[in-house]
Amino acid sequence: MHESPTPFPGGPTTSSQQGSPGYGAPQGGPGWQQATMPPSSNGGHLLARHISKSYGAVRALQDVTVEIPPGQSVAIMGPSGSGKTTLLHCLAGILVPEFGTVELGGVVHSALSDRERSKLRARRFGFVFQDGQLLPELSSRENVALPLLIGGTPRKSALREADMWLARLGLTGMESRRPGELSGGQAQRVAIARALVHRPDVVFADEPTGALDQATGHEVMQLLTTTTQMAGSTLVLVSHDPQVAAWCQRLLEIRDAAIHDDRMISGGAL
Repeated sequence: MHESPTPFPGGPTTSSQQGSPGYGAPQGGPGWQQATMPPSSNGGHLLARHISKSYGAVRALQDVTVEIPPGQSVAIMGPSGSGKTTLLHCLAGILVPEFGTVELGGVVHSALSDRERSKLRARRFGFVFQDGQLLPELSSRENVALPLLIGGTPRKSALREADMWLARLGLTGMESRRPGELSGGQAQRVAIARALVHRPDVVFADEPTGALDQATGHEVMQLLTTTTQMAGSTLVLVSHDPQVAAWCQRLLEIRDAAIHDDRMISGGAL
């Protein structure tokens, strides 16, 4: 259905490279190699049909239709003000389009109430933001455990699961550190662990390397794409950087509130 042109420089050259166990795992994280990653429910099928969204007189999205199959990694790119973040927020149920519908696994979440969408986001979505948005008063393990605790998991079990995820991401020994005691790259690893600890169907990432230097951003993208693939989660990210987008399997380019280009960039879906 989609062509597979030469990938952007700086990213993986094939999807098999991306999906290799341990690929991109940092040194000092043996638990990553040994852990069996629990699969998600594989319900991460996203479908937006003819959605439009405006901010006053400014049209952010105009009649956009896009389908993302379960387990695929998709980068959304475009100039500032093109609508890429608005598209991500509509897919994630943060915003509701004025026209059209958005579905997750056949459920039209754009038709749900605010409260129901909040529950869906907490249960089935994970989020990684540019600045991590970790709670500064909590330790790394507590930040990671937060989605489980909110979902009703007993504290002891939630913290144990959080420690397992921190080990997988090379953060053994840093479980008690607060965000202010972590480097930017370490904080983003904590954010990735938090996004995946509750086995979400979809992980949304908004400029996940925007606050990092190039080398650290490269490491974070290795971890983000590898962990989401091994967990069976769909990944949808927004970035202005072609080298970040190149870690994904598919590129959506937004211009003037519409999809200008849609193509596979690194070997297609798994």
